[in-house]
This record gives sequence, C-alpha cells and structure tokens, in this order.
Amino acid sequence: MLRAVWKQHWNWIRWLFLVAVIGWGLMSFRGCQRDSYRWEMPKELQLGEMVGADFDANPLAWCGGGGFEIADEVLAKIAADGLSFVETMPLPPDYDLWRATPAPTGWTSQGSWAGLACVGNRTVIEAAFYGIQEPGNYYAVNSSFGSIILVLPEDRMAVYTHDEYANWSMR
Repeated sequence: MLRAVWKQHWNWIRWLFLVAVIGWGLMSFRGCQRDSYRWEMPKELQLGEMVGADFDANPLAWCGGGGFEIADEVLAKIAADGLSFVETMPLPPDYDLWRATPAPTGWTSQGSWAGLACVGNRTVIEAAFYGIQEPGNYYAVNSSFGSIILVLPEDRMAVYTHDEYANWSMR
C-alpha cells in the first residue's frame, strides 16, 4: 500500500524538490549579487550595514546597485578634508578620478540614471538622485561598465550602481 502511494506521488515529490532547489539557488545568487556591490567600493569607506540593494537581470537590463552606511571615522575625515581625503581612496580599475558633485545636469534632467532605477530601495534612490545634484558629495564613474560610486556624507551612505547596457558619456 505504501509503495503504491509513493509511486503515485513520486512525480510530484520530484517536481517540488526541483522547484525548492532552483528557488534556493536563485535566492543565494541574489544575496551574492548584493554583496558584490560592497566589493566594488573602496575598503577605506569602512562600509557598515546595507541600507538597501536590488538588481534586474533580464536580457534587456542587467543593472542594479546598493547603498551602505559609512563608518563614523570616515565621515569625520571627509568632513575635515573633503575631496582631498576622498581622492586618497583607490578606485577599482577603469574608473575615472573622484569628482565633487554636482554632476552634469544631463545626468538627472530626464530622471534617474539607468543603474539607479534598478536599485529598488526608495531611501537609496532618493538619496543618490538628489545627492548627485547637490554640492558636498563625491562620485567616480566607470564608463565602460556603466557604474558609479557615489559618496553621500550628509546621508551617511555610499551608493554603487551599474547598468551594463547604458550608453555612458558621464564625464
């Protein structure tokens, strides 16, 4: 009797197991992707908790980003030395030099830039969108990968965004 029941439900059990394994794999990938945003930013920022992050991985848009808290001692150094301190932080390969905001008006005249739209966290999106337009913040751009590192001292946050398919002329 038990064998007959097992045989009858075996296909369902296999499908449920397969769905569970695929779901776990996708959730693990999502977590790794979010951690990779932290790895893209300079260690000297001493990043703390994640404020928010997300990504979109479909054939039309591979984009995303995240925001992270900046350590208090780093914020104190930025407050004291501004751009001269930020410029001492090494950037990953292919990034332009650090610049002070505001960024060129074309960046936000039509709304947020492509990578920021994929972040999926309102706090991070608003801080970055308005922060890049105001003085007192700092950013660096990797035009070949469509990514931005943005340091927002007043918001106590660093933001990383990317969009592989963006046509970047943001220098």
